[in-house]
Amino acid sequence: MQYDDLTMKLKNATAYLTSHPLAELAMQSCQSCGMTYLPLLLEISQKNGMRHGAASLRRVLKELSASASGVPPMFMEASLRIFGRSGAPTVTYLPTEFGRQVLDHMKVSCPNPHNEAARKHLYIQMELMTRALQIGWSPEVERHLAVVFDTVQHNIRIDVFIKRPGQPDLFLEAEQELTANNIGRAEEKFEHWQRYAESFDQEAHFRIVFNVSRERLGNTLQLWRRALTQLASSEPVLFKVSYALLADLMDVSLEQAIQERFTELLPLETDQLENENTVALEDLSPYSRQVREYQPDTELENAFDTVLQDWNAAFSPAQRLESFFALMRCIHQSSDLRENSDIYQYNLLPVESLWLLHHYLKLLENQSLYEELRMAIHWMQSRGNLGVTMLKEINTKILWDVFLAHHGFARGGRLQVHYEIADHLDPKKSFGAKVSYHTSNALGSQQQHPNDAALEWVLNALFTYSDVLGLGRLPWKKKAKGGDA
Repeated sequence: MQYDDLTMKLKNATAYLTSHPLAELAMQSCQSCGMTYLPLLLEISQKNGMRHGAASLRRVLKELSASASGVPPMFMEASLRIFGRSGAPTVTYLPTEFGRQVLDHMKVSCPNPHNEAARKHLYIQMELMTRALQIGWSPEVERHLAVVFDTVQHNIRIDVFIKRPGQPDLFLEAEQELTANNIGRAEEKFEHWQRYAESFDQEAHFRIVFNVSRERLGNTLQLWRRALTQLASSEPVLFKVSYALLADLMDVSLEQAIQERFTELLPLETDQLENENTVALEDLSPYSRQVREYQPDTELENAFDTVLQDWNAAFSPAQRLESFFALMRCIHQSSDLRENSDIYQYNLLPVESLWLLHHYLKLLENQSLYEELRMAIHWMQSRGNLGVTMLKEINTKILWDVFLAHHGFARGGRLQVHYEIADHLDPKKSFGAKVSYHTSNALGSQQQHPNDAALEWVLNALFTYSDVLGLGRLPWKKKAKGGDA
């Protein structure tokens, strides 16, 4: 009975699409990237001689996303964004499960972006494909090039391959953020490109298009450069590779972007490579390795990207203070630090918060902050004969003159931050930073304001977890020769 019901729905859907050529074209437009959106449908419809405006196409996409005439929705909406571009996210349309059954019935193959990472990857490909079509180029998604090396034929996959009349072919790669434990993927890609350059007598220039926030691009580029350095250490690199942010390609034609917006990716200098490898992962403490190897979920990454963009976009003092507190709350609340949580009850490491704090400190724009914190905490830890008054003064200066100064704050206002020294007469008074900004408690209780608690935790973590964050060292360990991991 279920089969009969599905058969009838497929029959109705096919009849509907046959009688609505534009709707049929919209469904078929998913075959390259597993999704579609208005700009792509505009290009494909015009290429097929259909002179429809954006309003008509938008109405068709909406109709396919709704249930009508006994036919379930064939599309579902999904918002995807280009990092670094303001405004609302782009609305894309993915086939529903029934929509895929309709496409199968129509003998139309279609990629299946089964998770969010795959959807984001295909979205970059779709943007590049659309922009190529807009200037009359011929793009092909997921092009495979046959190359023989080690007596074995390999297929090198190119995310977007573009034929240009009278010009060299374009090889475009769609990439997102790269993490240290996934660097092998970049090394393998460069190895394949090297073998391609050996096998074919034509220009081998590969271009990587990143959909990554500007704040996180630096760390990703560093890993790609490390992978390129690995190849360059064993043989001359025979291809050229350059990169650009997807956001920087959107305000010009793809042709102009190819000429102006890409920057060559170069191997690391020797001193940079030595500095990166000073502390190997296996030489770190167990807790440090636990934080470095942690893989955040997409929800946490998106939340952090949002507050980070708000922080970078804030200009007035009031906006900067508000966005700064939001940034501190995001880091603090990534781990469940309540008294009834597993972390509190079983003395577990707050890995999520420490990973996010370490990630924040290691952002490209925070390099000077991270290095100065590292130097200051190393210097303080090397002084074993500090009196309590001097210890309090030095730690307070580190908080104000390094961390808070980097974020644009100075002493003498409503934000009060100082370092307390333990008192044997008061068991509740221990070593650590104390924060108070709000002069009154709206809850009418002794509960600390979330802003104060979040900033206080972050400031204390700089000292409490200095080894884990790579800012300091355990007292029985010898002094590091260079920068920490």
